[in-house]
Amino acid sequence: GVINYLDGVINYLDNLDRVINYIDRVINYFDRGINYIDRVINYSNILTGSSNILKGSSTILTGSSTILTGSSTILTWSSTYLDRVINYIASTILTGSDRVINYLDRVINYLDRVINYIGRGINYID
Repeated sequence: GVINYLDGVINYLDNLDRVINYIDRVINYFDRGINYIDRVINYSNILTGSSNILKGSSTILTGSSTILTGSSTILTWSSTYLDRVINYIASTILTGSDRVINYLDRVINYLDRVINYIGRGINYID
């Protein structure tokens, strides 16, 4: 009876050992699962970081585009302003030239008259 009892205890311990092995395996599977979840979280964080970098780049590009648009507007405005200034200067010069020419015409007319008067005076003297 004692030997049978001891056999039963050994069998029980063997079974208990098997159960412990199964529990170890289950724990290992859980560990693996947790490792996979950690990896997924890391990849997710990397993707989020990449996404944020892309958003930042997009914002920078939008800003650059806005700056370029502003520069283009300034250039257009400068060009228009320069055109106006050049036109004003040109028209002022032309108007001034007209005045100078008119003045010269008058001077020439006066000189003509003076010459005519001198010619008449010479005729009278003759």
